[in-house]
Order: sequence, then structure tokens, then C-alpha cells
Amino acid sequence: MVGAKINGKIVPIDHKLKNGEICEIITQKEEHPNRAWIDICKTASAKSKIRAWFKHEKRDENIVEGKQMVDREFKRQGINLNDEEMAEFFKSVSMKKQYNTLDDFYAAVGYGGIQLWKIMPRLKEEYQKTYAKDIEKITVPQAPVRRKKVSSGVIIEGNDDVLVKFSNCCNPLPGDDIIGYITRGYGVSIHKRGCTNVPKNLNDCEEPERWVSARWEIEAGEAFRSTLQIIAADRTGLLADVTIQLSNMHIFIHTLNSRELKDGKAVVTITIDVAGRDHLRGVISRLSDINGIEEIKRL
Repeated sequence: MVGAKINGKIVPIDHKLKNGEICEIITQKEEHPNRAWIDICKTASAKSKIRAWFKHEKRDENIVEGKQMVDREFKRQGINLNDEEMAEFFKSVSMKKQYNTLDDFYAAVGYGGIQLWKIMPRLKEEYQKTYAKDIEKITVPQAPVRRKKVSSGVIIEGNDDVLVKFSNCCNPLPGDDIIGYITRGYGVSIHKRGCTNVPKNLNDCEEPERWVSARWEIEAGEAFRSTLQIIAADRTGLLADVTIQLSNMHIFIHTLNSRELKDGKAVVTITIDVAGRDHLRGVISRLSDINGIEEIKRL
């Protein structure tokens, strides 16, 4: 088939027939199916016959097409294998039971006998089991146990025996440059030095005496809240992947919210407990490995 006429007029191959239309199929002996027809066909029988034709008539083309499809999907999933490693991996995931050679596997992918989206979860799991020990990962320390009292870990002008609270406007973490503000009745509020609520020039501000020097102890031993904003492609399972990754790192989640943007992306805002700025960097690095995440920033 090379085309069709509806009521005497040539129409695209994906034209939807309407009641009363007279359809004439235009054919030529030398013509053969097109791979794009699989996406247009509505019946399983038609799709099966197109795949069968490619399976028997275009093996070399199928192998090339299938390898390209596998390479693209593996790259998207973060699976990096050279040709030799791919051959070994092919054996380890028991594909050998169904296909005699790696080329047979590529050919099956190429003509549509294998749908990658169905087998990718198993392939990715096997890849991580086999090669995880060889992949350099950032070591993320376990988050500390949450405590009700969070005043320890900060020294105020040489005296740590003072009520300390961490400001919600900037949520300082160990490693951040900090400063204290003496409040009325609530001890000392700790801010990041670059917080918008901290005057740039303390000498020119009102009541400069209420701003005091503060520094972190070497071993803070506390859990600190930090809020992250994640920009990602909106897809099914995004929030599940984020929470599973955090759970694997033993990260406590306080709040998690998401909203859909008009451009097909999603914004996820999440507040978690971390041990400090270095710990947070490791958490961000691990979250960045999740499929579809484009940007993560600390709020």
C-alpha cells in the first residue's frame, strides 16, 4: 500500500474514515511497509503483520535500528556500557534464553517484537546489581536522629548556654556563615549572614548591639531543616521516585508539595532534615540522578 483515495481524492495514510466515504487503496508491487505504520494501525493483527514483515525481510536494518533504540534508552536511564560490556550484560540478564545472540535481541527491538519500556525496569535493576560497585558515587552520610532540642551545635560569642533557634527565613545549615540576633524573650535567632533580614552594614542599622557573633561547633550532631525546590519533567511516578530515593538515604521528610506548570514540567517543594551543607550537597546529587529532574536548588 502506498496511499489511499477517499471519494476520488488522495488523503494521508492516517486519515480516519467517516461513514459514507468510499475508500480506494493504492498499491504497488515493489512497495513495502513503513515502520511508522505501527503507530497508525488500530488493530493488533495489522501491527503484528507489519512487525512480521520487518522481522523476516529487514534483519540488518532491524539490528541497526534496535541498537540505536537501546543506546538511546540506556543513555536516558543512566546505563553506560561499551559493546564488550553489553555482550556480557546480555548474558547476565538471561536474554540468552530467548535470543541466541545480541544481534537477535537488537533485531527484535528494531522490528517491535520487544517493547523497551516493558523490560527497562528489570534491565536497570540488573545493571545496578552488577555494576553498582564499579560506579563512583558520592558518599552521603546518614542523617542524624531528630531531637526536640536543637539549640546545641552553635556557640554564641563563646557561650553555648543560651536558648538558640534557627530562623525560618533562611534555614541556616552547618557550614553556612551565620550570625545571631538577640530577640525579646526567645533567646538568639540564628540567620545566614547573607539572609535578606540581616543588615549588610551592622554599624549603620538600628540596635546593632542585638546582632552577635555566632559559629558552628565542629561536631554539631543535630538535624537541621532545609527546603529544596525541584524542577522536573512532569510524569507518573516522579514523587514516588523522589520519596524512595530519600527513604533509601534515611532522610526525614517534613513536607512535600508539587504543582504542574503549563510547559509540561512540575515543581516539587520538599522540606527535609539534613546534617549540614555537605550532607545536603550529597542529597541533591543523589536526587539529580532521578530520571526527568532538571534543576534542584535550596530555598
